[in-house]
Parts: sequence; structure tokens; C-alpha cells
Amino acid sequence: MESITNFYNITSTELSAGVIIFNLLFAFILQLVIVYTYKKTRHGLSYSQSFIFTLIIVGVLGASVMMAVQNNVIGALAIFGAFTIIRFRSILKETSDLAYVFFSLVIGISVGMGHYPLALLTTIFLSIVIYLFFRFGFGSVSDNFDYLLIFDTTDLQFDFKHIEPYLNEICRGTELLHEKLYADRMEYSISLRLKEGHPTVGITKKIKEIAPTIASVELITGKNTSEF
Repeated sequence: MESITNFYNITSTELSAGVIIFNLLFAFILQLVIVYTYKKTRHGLSYSQSFIFTLIIVGVLGASVMMAVQNNVIGALAIFGAFTIIRFRSILKETSDLAYVFFSLVIGISVGMGHYPLALLTTIFLSIVIYLFFRFGFGSVSDNFDYLLIFDTTDLQFDFKHIEPYLNEICRGTELLHEKLYADRMEYSISLRLKEGHPTVGITKKIKEIAPTIASVELITGKNTSEF
């Protein structure tokens, strides 16, 4: 009987209330650092307040889980099995969001296991790296274009010569990225590199004036553009 008990619980897993409270608070504080980094470096259309709550909850729960299982082999296997059936009800548009979830979970696990220096240094180091990548536009799509022009036209034989002179006047370069035919309209996406100092205000209005067959037109900044 004693051998079975030892198998289920190799060593004592009792934690004092002080240690539990400290771990939860420390995990929460580190999650706030992660959330602050996320808020400062994410300004795209996929930003969600509920995702902020998710990061904090996942991190703190990660710490709680590790305090609960400690060296309990069976408990650890059961919890890992439960994690495998967890799914997001909505699809994450940005792959970096998944990385943030993993970031929060790893930090929570580290705190729960008592690896405080690892959790603290990892949070600080990775947050600085993420901020520097954002600050200097590392790998940004805006390196390739400044703005994305999207418009629909009811003219199925639309000729770009209608708007080409105007685009050449305001842009250093343009490129057709997307063309799609619907039953009664055409959809186009064009990348624009505006000339230095040229304002964006009034571009969509001017294009509709030049080509009346254009039903709708949007101008989206290349910076922080997410997949759509």
C-alpha cells in the first residue's frame, strides 16, 4: 500500500499559503508585463480586449496547475491530457497571438515550479526583443508598400488607364496584388508607395470621381496590416 502511495505522490506537494499567494501574485505581475508589451506592439485590426484577459488567465492558471501537480506524476499526465482537448472557439488571425499564449503559459509554469529568476529574466528579455522588433519594423510589410488600395467596380472590363495617371502623380510605385471576379463586379487590391510628404486624405474621394463605376474604395495602411 505504501508503494502505491509513493507512486501517486513521489514527494510531498504541500505548499504554504504564503508561497501560493506569492506565486499567484508574481505570475500575475509578469502577465501584466506581457500584456503591456502586447498592447504596445499590437495595433492591427485583430486586437481584442478578451484576448488580453485570456493571456492573464492562462498565465496565472499555469502557475496554479504546476503548484497543484508538483511531483505528482498521475496528476501531471491527467492535466496534460485535459490541455489537449482545449480549443479556441475563434481562429487567431495572427500567428503571434498563439506565441503570446504560449509565452504566458510558459511564464506561469515557471513561476508555479519555483523558477523565479527564469520567469523574470525570460519575461524581461523577450518583452524587450518584441518591442525592439516592433520599434524598428523588423520584417514589417510596410517595407514593401505604404498603403493598400482596395476597390470594387461594376465595370467587368475595368481599364486601369482611368486611374493610372492619378496614381502615377501621387505614388513612387504601384503593383496589382489581387484581382477577383464576382457575378456583377470586380475586386482589385493595389499596393501604393506614396511620394514623400503626400497626404492620404482625399485619395479615395478623388479615385471615385475619376472612375464613377467604382462602387467602394478603401485605403489601408501597410503598417500592422494583418492577413484578410
